Amino acid sequence: KAFYIDECEGDLETVKNNIIAAVESGIHLELTNLVITGLNDSAEEFRKMVDWIAELNPDIPLHISRYFPRYLETAPATKISVIENFVEVAKEKLNFVYAGNIAGNQNTSCKNCGKILVERTGYYIKLNFEGNKCDCGCEVPFVID
Repeated sequence: KAFYIDECEGDLETVKNNIIAAVESGIHLELTNLVITGLNDSAEEFRKMVDWIAELNPDIPLHISRYFPRYLETAPATKISVIENFVEVAKEKLNFVYAGNIAGNQNTSCKNCGKILVERTGYYIKLNFEGNKCDCGCEVPFVID
């Protein structure tokens, strides 16, 4: 909560209420958490966030992004091990979790059979499903036009 007030000059409850409104309206929503060294890299707080998201809908995609210092920012870059740990924690409760700003697997896999549904390489995207179902019959919980 302090992070939103002190660093973002915002209000966490307003952000959460907007997320809830989007979910309740059936709007496709993806969340990104930029993990900044020393500011919002608490494993305990991260678990609380994942628990909250999972209670809303475990199919909400979560992107966990590595921070790099830029203009007027002095915190060191987020350690890759922190991002990898957060990804594993999130995967315990969420079906679509991605590490951002590090090289590696950015693909979306079927939560049922593991087939790669969306392959990502840089900005290139290849879809490996048609309609809204995987070959195994599992519903794909997002729309791609």
